[in-house]
Amino acid sequence: MKSASNIRSKLPSALNFRSSTGLLALASLGIALGLQPVHAQSELHLNAGAASPDASSQLIWANGSAFGTNSGYTQGMTLTSSGPRAGFYVSGSPVMTALPTTPENGGPAPFAAAQGSFINVRLFLLDAPAGGTFGFWEPGSTKPTYSLGVGSASPLIALSDETLGAGNLGADPYGHIENRFFTATAAGNYLLGLQLISSDDHGPGANPIHTPSDMLVIRFVASAVPEPGCVVLLSSGLILAAGMVFLRKKGDRPHPDSAEEFGQAPADLKSPRGNAVKIALLSVLLPCCFGAAMAAETQSSSPSPVAASAPTSFAALKEPPPLSKEILELVETNRAGTVWERVYAITNAPITKTEKAQALLLVQKTLPREDQRRLTHTIVSNVDDVAYLVIRKQLMDTRLNSQILSVYMTDTLKRKNWIKLPMILDIARDSSHPMSAEACELLRAYLQADHGTNWAQWGETMNAWLKKNPV
Repeated sequence: MKSASNIRSKLPSALNFRSSTGLLALASLGIALGLQPVHAQSELHLNAGAASPDASSQLIWANGSAFGTNSGYTQGMTLTSSGPRAGFYVSGSPVMTALPTTPENGGPAPFAAAQGSFINVRLFLLDAPAGGTFGFWEPGSTKPTYSLGVGSASPLIALSDETLGAGNLGADPYGHIENRFFTATAAGNYLLGLQLISSDDHGPGANPIHTPSDMLVIRFVASAVPEPGCVVLLSSGLILAAGMVFLRKKGDRPHPDSAEEFGQAPADLKSPRGNAVKIALLSVLLPCCFGAAMAAETQSSSPSPVAASAPTSFAALKEPPPLSKEILELVETNRAGTVWERVYAITNAPITKTEKAQALLLVQKTLPREDQRRLTHTIVSNVDDVAYLVIRKQLMDTRLNSQILSVYMTDTLKRKNWIKLPMILDIARDSSHPMSAEACELLRAYLQADHGTNWAQWGETMNAWLKKNPV
């Protein structure tokens, strides 16, 4: 059995830098690796279509893989000081289009939906900074047409152009409606879910021709000034490192009696000037390097003891075993340093991913709300499907702050259907849950049914759907 001291002894010595130059170089690398560039190009097109023109085929975002959170794409939003959107963070991209089928509109395009279909999008705000709302503006609007808080959804927004005849039997579903805008009210990260829904009645049984798409999640970043790319940051860090080399040649030298060889700080980092540099650099380095480290599983982690069962249904999921005394001791005694140093100690300990998530949940309770929210992203990244009940317990806790619940909900919506659909149903039928209304909307969108509060009927419909769409 590993003791807390044994666990701690195997942690990497991440903070023992041998010189200020080494610290600077690592800071530069950490910044370059830890930050993603923000895309701020205009006229980026997000194209709606279908898997095939056949009846009952699913709508798809034809190029959605280039915009989703897994691609690393981030859409920038810049603070505007004039015009009707003054005071808002604004982006005109991506421009959502419906692909054409006829030459008059530039078609036929691959993955265009069937003629006669009419494509809409519904927006879901899955995450936002505290107090932030996300807006959608139709052309010519002087205020947001729809304003979304976390957990809310918009009505259907037309992507097919009705003025061109879209929606009529045999007509082109094409649409390219310009001068629409996305806005945000507060700086920070927003996660927006987009689901395609057809509203025509030209399919079998006078139903829509196509079934709804899976939800695409796009990250928007609202900032007053666009963030520089990684190359710029790396270059700046290297220039700063070169400057420190020059300063060391002219300034303080390590004290001859210093214990630099034993991993302690050299004398130039103990001087007032050195301390200021050290503090400034660590304030940038720790969130970047530790944030990247927290999101990745360490290679030394042992295999999860619950992974062998590999369940494929929600009912087969099992609660993971409780944490050992040694891990609990590690959490209890790990109270020195910054929040991110404490988190780093856990995420780099030689324990399983599930144990890391369980340990981080204990740490989370001791943190201020904003740090709790940030840590939630790290927690969900350490929970595999087999251990999903760790997240379910949190997501069903109606006492949690809505910002934290939204992170758990976003993670759930990215998981396999056999996990997310039963979870959505559980939330929908809990009328006291702050996301119950959103969950009901999701059920209707996924299952293309409306059973009101007949939860038994919802369960039957869901189980039948999952037999055809397990993942």
